[in-house]
Amino acid sequence: MLEAASTWIQDPDNQGLPEYRALTELYLQQVLLPLGCLSEAEELVVGSAAFSEEQQLDVLQVISIARQQQKHEHSDSKEDQKLNQESRILSFCGFKV
Repeated sequence: MLEAASTWIQDPDNQGLPEYRALTELYLQQVLLPLGCLSEAEELVVGSAAFSEEQQLDVLQVISIARQQQKHEHSDSKEDQKLNQESRILSFCGFKV
């Protein structure tokens, strides 16, 4: 499904259609960003005539924030794993955690 939508959006014949901009925005907002497909979203915005320069900057800022959140979540999960592992080791050794 993602590939079909991406192919349709990238097809130059479709870019002149009146509904192209609305469909591209929907695809970005309802598919790519919620799925965390940030690189694909960035490529779409930068390479598409559907977005004005101001819209491109706005969306790129949203993508940047989403990337920071992903890094933070990834970092938190690694930290949580380390704490859980340490707690299990201490419990195994007879310490109260």
